[in-house]
Amino acid sequence: SQRMWSEWGSNELMRLLQLYLLCGSSQPSPQMMNFGPITVGALVLLLAAALQPVHAAECSSDCEAEFLSRCIPHKQGTGQDAATAYSSCRDEVDAGTGPLAAVCAAGCGSTAAMIAAGSG
Repeated sequence: SQRMWSEWGSNELMRLLQLYLLCGSSQPSPQMMNFGPITVGALVLLLAAALQPVHAAECSSDCEAEFLSRCIPHKQGTGQDAATAYSSCRDEVDAGTGPLAAVCAAGCGSTAAMIAAGSG
C-alpha cells in the first residue's frame, strides 16, 4: 500500500538514499524499491527532513534565560563568534549536558530569542 512521504521514518529515508546511490545516475525501478518513482529534488528534500533534529516542546523561559544570559556570553568570552556560540550552547541543550542541563529539557526547541542570539 502507498504511504504518504510524511509517514516515512528516517531509517526508510536512509534506505531510499542508499538504494538511489547504489543505482548510480539512473532512477531505481519502483519494483525494486516499492517506493514509486522519485526525483533527485524529492530525494534531497526527504533526506534534509530526515536529518533535521526533532525537538520536543519549545525550551522553557528559564532555559532561554540561562542560554542567553550565561551560555552565549561565556562561549563568546572564549573567542567564539555568535553563530559558533549558539551552536555550542545548542549542542549542550541537545545532549542534556553542561550547566544548561539543570534548566533545559534535553532536546527542547530553541525559542525565537535563542535563535536570534546566533545571528549576532
